[in-house]
Amino acid sequence: KKTGNIADINLLLVNILNKAGIKAFPILVSSRDNGMINSTYPSLRQFNKVMVYVPLDKNDSYILDASDKFSYYKIPPASIVNTRAFIIESDRGTGKVFDIIDEKHNYQVMAALKAVIDDKGTMTGECAVNSMDYARRECMESYTEDPAAFKQAHFIKPYPSVTIQEISIKNSEYDSLPFAQKINFTTTLNNSGEYSYFTTNLFNGFEKNPFVEDLRYTDIDFGYRHDHTFYENFTIPEGYKYETLPENISMEIPDKSASYTRFMEVKENVLNVMITIKFRNSFYSAASYPDFHE
Repeated sequence: KKTGNIADINLLLVNILNKAGIKAFPILVSSRDNGMINSTYPSLRQFNKVMVYVPLDKNDSYILDASDKFSYYKIPPASIVNTRAFIIESDRGTGKVFDIIDEKHNYQVMAALKAVIDDKGTMTGECAVNSMDYARRECMESYTEDPAAFKQAHFIKPYPSVTIQEISIKNSEYDSLPFAQKINFTTTLNNSGEYSYFTTNLFNGFEKNPFVEDLRYTDIDFGYRHDHTFYENFTIPEGYKYETLPENISMEIPDKSASYTRFMEVKENVLNVMITIKFRNSFYSAASYPDFHE
């Protein structure tokens, strides 16, 4: 009848697993947009969803949400990862608050771009973007809801000077594989006198810096750790040379929980670029913002 809610669906899953001989328990959770629970004085009003807990051994478990079409069963649901939940151990008649921690999976993106620039100042290239773990889930939800809007938001709107010939998607039906996106593009370089300029900042999701304010009064909650790696290869025409490159740089905050690395190398007329951005924590307090901002 399509009248059930998330709790109905997940309680069905608990019963199905138990009947199959797999021990499973319902858990009360508070999604990130609902707020963190107070574990000292827990109350039913703090929770807004019911999900499923499947213990595997002393150090591992599955958190399942049968109402989420895009989550991979080995990865905790994105809406509650790194939050707290209340487990109802029905066979013991007891319950307890516990942390849903995921130290195995990241919001992981890897991109490889290869481009050739001709003597008329036209760049032609292709870029392969692989979204994994939590990045895959986010992309899949957006792509499934509206494929055209997904392509527009990720690859067309942020780059108005770039002409996209084709965007292809692979592995959308295989939840254990990276969500693979391939972009074929052209763009015209900016010119000034004898110089032509181009950006290496293409199709990586970092067009704008959200942390430009000097002061911040709220915490930063990514939800999960982030790991971004970009490889880029640019070939310029014969008779041209690279005059000035951005410096190679490596930065990290004092506790080493966030880092940025940029490496550039020229071999004849080919520029190779590698950029890595890592957030090794999912949460950064407002007190630590000065180092994070720097």
